[in-house]
Amino acid sequence: MNETHDLVRMPEPAPVQALAGPLVQFSDKQIDLIKRTVCKGADDDELALFLHTCRRTGLDPLARQIYAVKRWDPASEKMVMSIGTSIDGYRLIAQRTGEYRGQTMPEWCGPDGKWRHAWLRDDPPAAARVGVHRAGFVEPLYAVARFDSYSQKRKDGKLTRSWQNMADVMIAKCAEALALRKGFPQELSGVYTQEELRSLEHATDDEADDETSEISMEDLRALDEKLDQAAGTAGVLGLEEAWHELTKAQKRILKSALDSRHKPKATKFDAEHAASAKNADK
Repeated sequence: MNETHDLVRMPEPAPVQALAGPLVQFSDKQIDLIKRTVCKGADDDELALFLHTCRRTGLDPLARQIYAVKRWDPASEKMVMSIGTSIDGYRLIAQRTGEYRGQTMPEWCGPDGKWRHAWLRDDPPAAARVGVHRAGFVEPLYAVARFDSYSQKRKDGKLTRSWQNMADVMIAKCAEALALRKGFPQELSGVYTQEELRSLEHATDDEADDETSEISMEDLRALDEKLDQAAGTAGVLGLEEAWHELTKAQKRILKSALDSRHKPKATKFDAEHAASAKNADK
């Protein structure tokens, strides 16, 4: 049994009961699948944390209700894992508590601070607010999200496509997420929406639009497979061409895999190809 299996499948004194839904259990095959896909590249501790969060929230990673995102953290100078879900996942967690009583309609304001029920101007709103109703509370729990705090920009300073074309929708999602977390802090701690995760860093590639400097594990797997295929079918030259197409952020993440797996495989391919050609000439 390998080290990962020892860590993840070790019997616990008591199962982790989901706070906002039924108990989530994973078979050995499902854990292997999660590690290869949804949580690809995670170390043992990160995988254990991710599975614990899935059980606690009652969200299914295989249904893409919850996922892991790897992003570069300049402070620690390494890749770190964040756990994300969609705004629908947030609503589901709140609903499963049995104490969610809906929410107010989103409102937007400009620099004047006057709240409006619809944003019809071409320029983006300055902020959005949403209130969440929870049983036992007299007033809705409001949260305000400022546009400048969450909007995502490219390296050239321009807004990404989603934030440029749907500014009111995007910032309203952030306000709703903040309000839901304020209303259900125990259930939603440690889990962030896509919009919140993407606001952590701006895009680093000049050609990027909605792509951010955070790179999902699913994208990493596809890039890793592309490098592996190039090394196994086109050798060193093919691997170099595939590597040249990656962004600086992608290269930084995949450098270890390049040196430990792909370069040796490409070198082996070239050696076998040369030997085969030599034998053919005899």
